[in-house]
Amino acid sequence: MLRRALFASSVFFVAACDPRASVPDIEYVVIDANGDSPLAGRSLTTARAFFVQDVPGAVPDVVEMPIVDGSFDLVVPIDSFSVPMQVRLELASESGVELVGGTPSYYPSQAQTVGVIVGEPGTCDPVSGLTIGNARGSSGVSVNGTFVLISGGVGTESRVDVDAIDLLGFRQYHLVDGEAALGVTKAAAIDANTSLVLPADATTYVHRVYAASNSVARPTITLHDGANTADAVVTVPDVGAVAIGGGPDAAPSNALSWVLSAPIDSATNEVRTYPLHAAEPDRSAATAANGVWVLSRGAGATTLEQATDASTAPILRLDGISDGVRRGGLLVANAAGTDFLIVGGVDGADAPRTDTLAISGCPAACAAAAGPAWSTSRLGVATDGSGYIAGGQLGGVTSNLVERVRFGATGFVIETVAQLGTARREAGFVRLPTGSIYVFGGFDATGPRNDVEICFVAL
Repeated sequence: MLRRALFASSVFFVAACDPRASVPDIEYVVIDANGDSPLAGRSLTTARAFFVQDVPGAVPDVVEMPIVDGSFDLVVPIDSFSVPMQVRLELASESGVELVGGTPSYYPSQAQTVGVIVGEPGTCDPVSGLTIGNARGSSGVSVNGTFVLISGGVGTESRVDVDAIDLLGFRQYHLVDGEAALGVTKAAAIDANTSLVLPADATTYVHRVYAASNSVARPTITLHDGANTADAVVTVPDVGAVAIGGGPDAAPSNALSWVLSAPIDSATNEVRTYPLHAAEPDRSAATAANGVWVLSRGAGATTLEQATDASTAPILRLDGISDGVRRGGLLVANAAGTDFLIVGGVDGADAPRTDTLAISGCPAACAAAAGPAWSTSRLGVATDGSGYIAGGQLGGVTSNLVERVRFGATGFVIETVAQLGTARREAGFVRLPTGSIYVFGGFDATGPRNDVEICFVAL
């Protein structure tokens, strides 16, 4: 076991229990979004680090130490440098938790300096000095290891830009541009090394983040017809990514395609395509522990299907859902894939739907019923399917709300958890497993943006 120490505004890796180990010291710098010390002007008394490594049988653990004269010394045990870990930090005073923050999932041997930005729960701040390459929204956003890949999008024109944002050192890297303008783009990680990128204005491809040359870094890939304008694309951990539906409304796709993870030195990713229950023009999807769930809407009744894995066609779990016209709604799933909430979208008169539909009892006995009202319903929101919803627009007015769909013992709740510093729509969105939320670019009331905000949410 390796033991490491955390001091005031930084964490130091100091020694290994195994005397044969030869690992450089690693410093974890704890800062606020401006890059300053978060301890100044606060009467903090306690520091807690919650951590877990991705090893068999690992369970989340916590260490705690008092903060004395503005400094603290936490010892965080690490079982292995060769498997990813996550660290969440809480700094508290006698009145409660005042600052929170966390790392992405990372390998302890990956970097000699790791940044942890902390802030007050329920707040959002711009990350000083961190931007995406060009102001734009509607980009494809995916997470590959500790990098956020931001592909294409639309600014004042269809964009060719591809950026990588490092969430350990908070740096932006402009990668080689797309060969053609990508435009409105969707993306999802296939694994830690690759992402599936679906540009509306160009050919679908796989982006290999760590490939040695651009000639092999972005091979094109053939999916079902219409997949380049897929209604949804989601990541299935330890399996790959799934592109769902797409195509023009007059001739919508009737398929989904799995793109399976492949060895890092492989030239291709296996694709498996399966039919959906019917050809419908509007779909949303969510990932849960029991597979991918697809909600389909069209001229007929709404249906819910479960794609349990990449070896079989989706199973129809609920047909004839009575929900009326709801175009562009979101499907949010609980972690187990037993309960769902359908939120947002517009009705036949293009008015936002403020009612929701709850589905429970899945997969064996899915049943639909009215859910809670969503009084702040809006379009153009940013979300990653985890139940968090940021920004958006209603009636031409952009929103700064960050909300969460919570699955509680007494039912579904839609609650406000933070407010963006700048209202925006069609932004990129990433939520770390340790709770921090990053919002990239998007459009404010005057046009496209290139800034990055971080939001701090109490778990």
